Amino acid sequence: MLWVQHKKSNKSVAFARATNDGVFNAIIWDVVVDPSFQGIGLGKVVMGRLIEQPLDKGISNIALYSEPRVQGFYKPLGFVSDPDGIRGMVYSRKQKKKK
Repeated sequence: MLWVQHKKSNKSVAFARATNDGVFNAIIWDVVVDPSFQGIGLGKVVMGRLIEQPLDKGISNIALYSEPRVQGFYKPLGFVSDPDGIRGMVYSRKQKKKK
């Protein structure tokens, strides 16, 4: 997990988190940049720092799920859409209502 804090205002302006298994796989869960700080390269720096640790461990399978409207941000950073036809799945079984 990492975040960026604006020095003058002490306001958090960027946040990102990822997990990895230490061996094969990593996944990026969130990358958020305050809209007033977008467009200055902060997201690119955050992503670079976020993927640095798994790459240093030899983990090159780094996944993320993103909205189609922001995939253009991730592609220049080395991410590709749906490699090898892999599709993500989510758990959706509804819980029974408690009486």
